[in-house]
Amino acid sequence: MDCSASERCTRKSPRSLDYRPDANAGFIILYENGTARIVADGLGYTNECRLSPDGHFLYVNETFGRRTTRFRVTPSNDLLDRETVATYGAGTFPDGLGFDDHERLWVTSIVSNRIFCLESDGTPQLIVEDTDATRLAEVEAAFQSCTMARAHLDTVHSGTLRSISSIAFHGNRAYLGCLLGDAIATFELPT
Repeated sequence: MDCSASERCTRKSPRSLDYRPDANAGFIILYENGTARIVADGLGYTNECRLSPDGHFLYVNETFGRRTTRFRVTPSNDLLDRETVATYGAGTFPDGLGFDDHERLWVTSIVSNRIFCLESDGTPQLIVEDTDATRLAEVEAAFQSCTMARAHLDTVHSGTLRSISSIAFHGNRAYLGCLLGDAIATFELPT
């Protein structure tokens, strides 16, 4: 895929109307040769997307669908064979994702400040968590009752991390971008 792929979280306005378990208004746009087209639709609040290291698959986080999904990329840059790679439970809202130098897929979760490394079978292995359980339970209740609003995303209670939204790697070190932070957090990858 030698073009630009972009995701659109949702078609709903305000976007908070899709902060719910039945979110499905997200899509992925491919911009190629001056033309944009939708190549995937019906996603649960689309967030970061990344090509696999071999370029054969596009991975995308569906934040309020609580899953990481992948599509096979065809030679004509179509996305086929939608497959759920990982699912997440209460309090996890997958946002950022990235591959490390060992081609392992890592996923960040806003609000709960969780970081997962996906096992080869898609099982999310929790590596980092920095959250206030009481506040996270309040956010989860709002999500389940379809009353979640932007304020739930902007009032994260944690020790250090401030709503992890992205992850990048340099060698055996991970770097974290946080929506509410004013610094880049970092940690050494486990072996």
